[in-house]
Amino acid sequence: MKNSVTFLLPCANGQLQYRSLPIYQRLLLRLLFPLCRQIIVKHFKLNSKEAYERRSLRIREIMNIISARLADGRKYLTGNQLSYIDIAFCSIAALLVIPESFGGAQIPESLRPTKNLQQYPSAIVDIVDEMRKNPAGKFVLRMYEDHRST
Repeated sequence: MKNSVTFLLPCANGQLQYRSLPIYQRLLLRLLFPLCRQIIVKHFKLNSKEAYERRSLRIREIMNIISARLADGRKYLTGNQLSYIDIAFCSIAALLVIPESFGGAQIPESLRPTKNLQQYPSAIVDIVDEMRKNPAGKFVLRMYEDHRST
């Protein structure tokens, strides 16, 4: 069962982007990625539709909890100052909303996920779109815009 969870985000045509890596890292990646992917899928039961649904529900619950916390108009999760809690949450949730500066300046412009989002499976694009509309997702986008330069 190939779904958005087991895809693990290779780039266009299912190929991993690794042209900028040193040759030894390219070789290791080619050899080890399929094995690592298989281990991750098996260990986390990513082929299970039920597990996928449970995890998706839990992610939505967490995003809604954060949204409720922000509903009173606060600028940051703990009040009026940026804290490690904001940074930790936004670092993790960035995988769901893929902010413009996601990945930092070291990633070439052509390889940035935001520039290539439509190449991913529609299930991933749908999740990103949904999470970007959530108030917690909007918070993550704002934090990346305000506090992280490209």
